[in-house]
Amino acid sequence: MKETDNYTVSGKVITLAGFTAEAGDYLTVMGIEGAAAIDFGQEAIDAIAEINATKKSATTEINTTKESATTEINGIKTSAINEINTVKTDTIKRINDVVAELP
Repeated sequence: MKETDNYTVSGKVITLAGFTAEAGDYLTVMGIEGAAAIDFGQEAIDAIAEINATKKSATTEINTTKESATTEINGIKTSAINEINTVKTDTIKRINDVVAELP
């Protein structure tokens, strides 16, 4: 990290602004009392792969659920339209039958 990079230190926590670790990155922090190193190697690669797989699986599940819900809603909508049309047709027929019986 260069001197011009933005960072804050609070207790034992170092916060880096504008730094995103990628697999293969290596970060060394040196201080008066010692140094610490973080290697963003294979563990980071595996973690990123697991996160991406979980995201893909969740997206697939959400899309499947959305498609199922849409299909069910469309089925209910079609049934409702059919029922309304049946009631309408029966009502018109009854009215016409009553009108036909009028003197």
